Amino acid sequence: AAVRKAFSEVDAAHASPAVDLTDVWLTAKAELKKFPEGHVAHGLLKELIQQTAPAVNVADDPIHAFARSLGMGAPGPTREVIPKTLTFTDANDLRSWTYQWKTQGLSAKGDRAAGTGRYMGKLVDNAIDEAGRTASPEAREALQVARDLTKESATTYNRKVIRRLLHDPNLPAAKVVETFIKPDRFEDLPPFK
Repeated sequence: AAVRKAFSEVDAAHASPAVDLTDVWLTAKAELKKFPEGHVAHGLLKELIQQTAPAVNVADDPIHAFARSLGMGAPGPTREVIPKTLTFTDANDLRSWTYQWKTQGLSAKGDRAAGTGRYMGKLVDNAIDEAGRTASPEAREALQVARDLTKESATTYNRKVIRRLLHDPNLPAAKVVETFIKPDRFEDLPPFK
């Protein structure tokens, strides 16, 4: 919640969607070919492609269309491709979603969906950073705060450790509580905001 709020501060400083996802879309289309239909990564990449696809505006001059209907040579319709852009908050949500990709029952080491998710997440990270470089100074500063908070949160709440603990059948719940809850160490806990 704190990270999302920090990214909403970036959006407040830069009102219009700025994160261009063209590279993410193009790469997702290329990556899709590497996975057979039915593979977890295939389905996730298809969804990512839908979320990042550019819009296409087709415009046709009525006079040209009429001339073509009479068999006269006239230029055809024009196509304008408009890149998909998201707000910083929505782009960060998309990034977070890609980093969560996984195949049930596989370890992270052998999971191609997880590897692809990390790769696509990094591309979204790059798009966010690129948009940040062209944003206003206030938006750049807010983006740096949001990025720092993201890194701090990832370090503080290491997901791999939590996942390992949750899926270890040999680890009693009391041991988890004993490991994470230290009554004499409350000062080490980060404050809630």
